Amino acid sequence: MPRLSVECTETEVRVTTNDIPHYTYIALTPNALVENNVTHVFPRFPQVAAEPSRINEGFPQLGSAGVTNTGLSLNAASEGPTPDPYGDPVANGILDACGGHTGMDYHNHTIIEKCFTSSGLVAEPWNNPDPDPSQPSPVLGYALDGFPVYGNRGCADEACSRLIQFQSSWENNSAMVGTLGCESNSACNNAAVCDDGRDMNNAGNDCHVCAPTVVDGVHTTACIPTEYGFETNEYVAKQGETYLDECNGRIQPDGSYGYHITSTFPYWAGCFRGTATNVRGGGGGGGGGGGGGGGGGGGGPPQAAQDACAGMSVGDACAFEVEGRQMTGVCRETRDGTIACVP
Repeated sequence: MPRLSVECTETEVRVTTNDIPHYTYIALTPNALVENNVTHVFPRFPQVAAEPSRINEGFPQLGSAGVTNTGLSLNAASEGPTPDPYGDPVANGILDACGGHTGMDYHNHTIIEKCFTSSGLVAEPWNNPDPDPSQPSPVLGYALDGFPVYGNRGCADEACSRLIQFQSSWENNSAMVGTLGCESNSACNNAAVCDDGRDMNNAGNDCHVCAPTVVDGVHTTACIPTEYGFETNEYVAKQGETYLDECNGRIQPDGSYGYHITSTFPYWAGCFRGTATNVRGGGGGGGGGGGGGGGGGGGGPPQAAQDACAGMSVGDACAFEVEGRQMTGVCRETRDGTIACVP
């Protein structure tokens, strides 16, 4: 049974939860649904920071970066080391109809609006009608920097005279040539083994999945890599009120900041726009993110995976610990030249 309590102090919000969803659990991974008693702490009155906290600079590649309005842990668009190292869980199709799945706990990587409104507090909210497109999206969760996470629609002005349906400004830089507009994975000509070492994309493999993405500013489908989502996507600043910033948010009409859900990477947040002081990320390290004008991303393997290959050569056996699990693998060279342990 889900359990949730919220406590507010003068400066903080404390959300205590057991990470059990209110809706029917559907297994999509080998991991069982278990209680994970945890307290998420974030600022009650968040402030926009001078610079965003990007992947491996304060925004966790693995582990919780936020919490849904029902108390579920909300993680970035990156999976653990296996089976697709640091891949995009949304594009890889391993999430349930509400945007979550089990790992060490149950957690979300995106938020499906119909599951997290008052009408969605039922056993199978995915069977509910889609949200009213003429109304702005509500708050669906909070990032650990304290800023709210809204759905995809927002007001253009304080009077809400019209709505904006937001789009991510991140683009995939490793889509397979000739696959734009693909309809199924059959277009991707996948190798039998993804990790075959051939330099077919920035992650150094040729295993792809047909998924919604952005290529050269165009929202489309394409065969994109199953691994290293924060390396094979990058932030490219765009003009127009439709497009969100590097962190997948915007300044709201009332002057506050908020993130928005989008249909493409990074789905809810690509970095923290404020300051989070209580992050419990399961991974980190690696190369830094990009600047505000473009070229963001750079979310390589966590520091533990890099440390495991210190002084070793490509192809050497290695081991490291992530999220409390001991992982074994082989040292490989990533796009930026870093040697890291990949299971």
